[in-house]
Amino acid sequence: MAEYTRTATAIVIIIICLLAFLRLNYNYIPIQTVTHGEEQIEAPKLIHNSWRTAKSQAQIVKPTFPPDGIPAAQLEDAAIRPVERPHVPLVTYAYAESDYGRDNLKFFVAHGLHAAADFIFILNGDTDADETIIPKNLPNVKIIKRENTCFDLGAHAEVLSQKIGGGPNAKSLRDIYGKFILMNASIRGPFIPHWSKECWTDAYLNKLNDKVKLVGSSINCMGGGPQHIQSMIYATDRIGLSIMLLPEGIGECFPSLQAAMGGEVRTTPLIKSKGYHIDVMLMNFQSLPNYEYENCTINGDFLYDGTYYGFSVNPFETIFIKTNRGISIRLVDQYTEWVDQSGYSSYDVCSIK
Repeated sequence: MAEYTRTATAIVIIIICLLAFLRLNYNYIPIQTVTHGEEQIEAPKLIHNSWRTAKSQAQIVKPTFPPDGIPAAQLEDAAIRPVERPHVPLVTYAYAESDYGRDNLKFFVAHGLHAAADFIFILNGDTDADETIIPKNLPNVKIIKRENTCFDLGAHAEVLSQKIGGGPNAKSLRDIYGKFILMNASIRGPFIPHWSKECWTDAYLNKLNDKVKLVGSSINCMGGGPQHIQSMIYATDRIGLSIMLLPEGIGECFPSLQAAMGGEVRTTPLIKSKGYHIDVMLMNFQSLPNYEYENCTINGDFLYDGTYYGFSVNPFETIFIKTNRGISIRLVDQYTEWVDQSGYSSYDVCSIK
């Protein structure tokens, strides 16, 4: 009889402990809802158990989209405000409607987007790209629609310099991020060899250092004129961008194409005048030590068909390739088809460092 009493008492104690555990952790028990003929779906775990939250001292974060700001990780109950993101690069992509630009945008969205950077698509003028091409459900992708003014470089400058929010704590994108890529829809990419595991943004941004403050895909070696990185893609950091956005660089609303081209040409000498170097993806640039090729004076513009030492630039050399200059059209089309068929995605190789 005594043995039976002890056993019953032990069972009661176990039941009491189990009920107490279930009460404290009810919201964390996975629940499966099963409907005949449909797959099983695990219900999301609730997060409002005060005991569990207090015990773990956890803070719940979620992506937000401030209407006048950028995507940022915000505390659930915190006021919307700009948050510095020095370890996350910002990619600004300037787009104006054109047949080749539309094809390039589609390719970039399919293969260039990833979770290790924030992306802002600057749509200049009338376009439905925001409705038909660019995804809306990604927390690190934002779309800015504006009038088609200032050309691509001026649009970049305007967006990067505009204050976010209001009051004394308002900051611009140039102050929030630490590294930047400015690009436009005249180029197609990224084209990465199948055996490479490097992220395209890292390939550009990793060239930046204490000496180098501007990186591009190619350089124009104008005979007798200023050598300059061509502006369809720029990579820089906060120091380099602060120089580029001076009025002597691209820090203005360009009134004409000629003026915008002038902004491109003068930006590289401006960076060099501050004591910094430039770097580009072209192999010929890497063939001379100590950045000597940045002072090239021969061979001119390499971005035409057959003008790169007698042949054409390969997309794998620069990662992005101009598609409005007739460069190796058959090659670019074939690479495009192969990359599309391969299912290549930057999400598979890009991660926050």
